[in-house]
Amino acid sequence: MVIALTGAHLLTPLGDSGPSTCAAIRAKLGGFVEHPWLTALGKDPRWDPPEPLRAALVPAIDPFEAGRERLMLLARGALTAGATALRLRRKELARSAFFLALPEPEAVLDALDLGSFGAELLQSSGITAVGAAHVSRLGRPGTLELIGHAATSFANRQADAALVLAVDSYFDHPRIQAWDERRRLRSERVKDGLLPGEAAALLLFEPYTPPPRRPDDPDPRPPLALVETPAAANEPNPLLSDRASTATALCDAIRGALAPLAPDASVKWLLSDMTGEAYGGFELAVARARLATALAGARLDHPADAVGDVGAAASAILLACAAHGFARDPSAPDAALILSSSDGPLRAAVLARRPR
Repeated sequence: MVIALTGAHLLTPLGDSGPSTCAAIRAKLGGFVEHPWLTALGKDPRWDPPEPLRAALVPAIDPFEAGRERLMLLARGALTAGATALRLRRKELARSAFFLALPEPEAVLDALDLGSFGAELLQSSGITAVGAAHVSRLGRPGTLELIGHAATSFANRQADAALVLAVDSYFDHPRIQAWDERRRLRSERVKDGLLPGEAAALLLFEPYTPPPRRPDDPDPRPPLALVETPAAANEPNPLLSDRASTATALCDAIRGALAPLAPDASVKWLLSDMTGEAYGGFELAVARARLATALAGARLDHPADAVGDVGAAASAILLACAAHGFARDPSAPDAALILSSSDGPLRAAVLARRPR
């Protein structure tokens, strides 16, 4: 089932709107600074002092805010500002389903009590939606899972629109410490680690009715992108295992996402949530070698080199970047394949097309 992406609002280290962030990413700008109080372990933790933590912070949020409150500030900022920017009226919001993508479960996040996060967010924002918030805790691929739920809600006539909000931030001391101790953060002692970031992204989806429309149909918002049904699979050797990825699941997800195309068709634009860690780069390289015909000559973009690893917000930003490219770059391909991988076994992909 095809649904329409009709709005995108981003709050990231590079901007407080979708166009500003996506334009900065296209211009290869970076949002990295030294964190004012968090540090990384030195090259030899036994002898060397801590070194500055290079990170991508949202300028609008006080760097000394941390934990659940920081996540709430990011989420509420994107939701309320996004509702205004997208001109969503109260009656329209009341007929919309609300979906929320949050970080993958970690022991250090248990203290944040994210189980009640969605309900508290809606209440504090003064927004009423159809039913309770549907929450995904799949991390980076969470947005793609929620797109499938949004399509189902449209097919069952449960909602007229769907708001998908994705938010994540690394900037809580226990979380940074845990990732640093696991040798996941980039530093002098870990050359292929990730650079931590944060972001919140609000996407608006609506049912898509291809033209011609009936004269009595209400004027819809023009689609920014047409989004197909996502595909997903599970990798037998995930990142935290002691073996390299087989890329089997990523290949299966790509094949599933490209199913709407002709069997011999190829896609010329890939957007990946790779974080800079060697595991993800190796996995994608294997997948591109195995699917050489379908991905031949495809341009590859990975916004983490501009905003860092933004966790659960990554897939939403990739979709916004694809939509921005369709609107602002006539030379951009007419279809973009969004690729997303969790730290666990889940691999997901979705095809976005330029609207006609």
